[in-house]
Amino acid sequence: MGTAACLVSDGSDVYVLTNTHLAGVVGRPVRALLQGVPVTIGSTLGAPHLAERTFSDIYPNLPGRDAVVNIDAAIVRLDDARVWETDALTDPIGDVTDFSASTAALSWIGRPVVGQGAASGEMRGEIKALFYRYKSIGGRDYIADFVIGPRSDHTGPLVTQPGDSGSLWCLDGIEAPGVRSPFGLEWGGQRIGGDPAAGDFLQFSLATSMAVILRELNLDLVSGPTAQRIQYWGPVGHFKIGQQACFLVGNPALRKFFTANINNLSFRSDDQIQLATHLQATKFVPLSDVPDVVWKTNINRAKPEVARVMENWNHYADIDLPGADGGSLMASYAADEDSLNYSNWLTFYKDAPVPSASKTHSNNQGALPFRVWQIVAQMVKFAKNGDGDRFLTAAGCLAHYVGDACQPLHSSQHSDGLNGASTGVHATYEDNMVNAHADAIADEIGSAIKNLDFTPRAIHSPRDAAKATMDLMIFAQTTLPPQTICQTYDDVHPGASHETSNPAVLDALWNKCGDRTVEVIAAGAVTLGALWTAAWKLSGASKDSPWLTKVYDGTKDLMPIYEDKNFLRSLHLKYLGQDDLPGSDAPKNPPPPPGGPAKKPAKQVAKKAAKKVP
Repeated sequence: MGTAACLVSDGSDVYVLTNTHLAGVVGRPVRALLQGVPVTIGSTLGAPHLAERTFSDIYPNLPGRDAVVNIDAAIVRLDDARVWETDALTDPIGDVTDFSASTAALSWIGRPVVGQGAASGEMRGEIKALFYRYKSIGGRDYIADFVIGPRSDHTGPLVTQPGDSGSLWCLDGIEAPGVRSPFGLEWGGQRIGGDPAAGDFLQFSLATSMAVILRELNLDLVSGPTAQRIQYWGPVGHFKIGQQACFLVGNPALRKFFTANINNLSFRSDDQIQLATHLQATKFVPLSDVPDVVWKTNINRAKPEVARVMENWNHYADIDLPGADGGSLMASYAADEDSLNYSNWLTFYKDAPVPSASKTHSNNQGALPFRVWQIVAQMVKFAKNGDGDRFLTAAGCLAHYVGDACQPLHSSQHSDGLNGASTGVHATYEDNMVNAHADAIADEIGSAIKNLDFTPRAIHSPRDAAKATMDLMIFAQTTLPPQTICQTYDDVHPGASHETSNPAVLDALWNKCGDRTVEVIAAGAVTLGALWTAAWKLSGASKDSPWLTKVYDGTKDLMPIYEDKNFLRSLHLKYLGQDDLPGSDAPKNPPPPPGGPAKKPAKQVAKKAAKKVP
């Protein structure tokens, strides 16, 4: 007997994650107790599994060539995923916490954790050690990623027993109070000291990194009812904005640079844009869609090692969400533009209730304007230092976030349905409808730019760039209210919970929202051109800079830049500081993200013989 940890998906099928020693040999049926009744839930036929891997393969750049990591992870392909729930626990499941060679650090030790076992129920403990050598045989060391033991505050012993193998362990309250951040999968346990028969012993759990498991199996965690929804302004929208902005740059030398590199940023022709709907991270991706195709963990399944676990919150901000006092971020900004600041937004998110129709227990802390602030600040540095390749890469990635800012559903609590509901309208509108009417968008965008009733503000600092982004988001919501999109969808597709490509639904959305969709895309392109121009001016770089005449090779010159996780690093707002947001009230030394960069080698712990829990 063992525990089903969680649901995972490869984008096509849904699986249960558990241990290899529980799932058994490949091809066997797997049974479980559902409401006390033993039933066959699925099979391991064709489902990958992991047993042991060489330590240096899993954790490159860390010593351990002759060691192996016991991963012990397997998945069961479900016959019917609808009978499984992701919200069965008291607290919601958040994003998987990254644990890798670059994030392993002593700061992990002592963190409070919580798990749920089939035998023990809720288990509370804390991380006691990393990279524990639990046995050595024939000159080979066997390593467990985590040792979990009783909490230091003496709130009680750690209780884990046979039947708890496969349990999901989570950091307790790292993302937000009451949110569990998965980090480990239990595969074994150990009792140390005293007389086990008399109960005089310490109990420890051994676990493998969830981030490693998902990376190696190329899977995503299904963490909630809306977890598989992809917040994705379709490629047509993003590439069209990036393409048009190249011709809207004010400085002639800079405009020539962008138009010469247009195929690195987007595509020169509209026919190419319409065909670019299935890009993969294994090859060069035009920069306007890198933040989706490459950096998002729920999209990049082709090359997950370059994806970023904290990327998604950068793509939106629910500025119309009522806060604890009934006011919204949009209303605060309208009253005082300087309310667009680090501390104000974090305070708002701390107390804001979730939308009335949402099934989640907490709000995601979208930070879209701050992402623009961060990137423009870096563009200024790159241009000043003569780093043309980095300036271009940052500019192209910026195009994506500006594209998100002009999509009304990316700035609203109604992002996938009225009042936080999950109806499938998000992907239906911004992806399927836009793709279906790409020809009309291409035909109308030039006229829309010419007649646009929106002018970006003067941008004298990276903070002004964030304000220009807020202006754009408010313009998009005013021009095409999110409620209009959602209500139109509900009228023609009532009771829906998933996106649709039904032509009748797409045509109804286009007939009601099409002209205004083109208008907000035009506003996005104009704003992007203004941001590129402003970053250039703020740098003080010369129009005679040699790199302005270069046409870069996307694969050789730019792809290595955007695959580097330290380039425009993707973090949640609370982990950003003055270096990221110059001119803000962010701290000079912000708190490190969970599992922050390792400054010292992780401490080795005492050698003890371990046994697997059946």
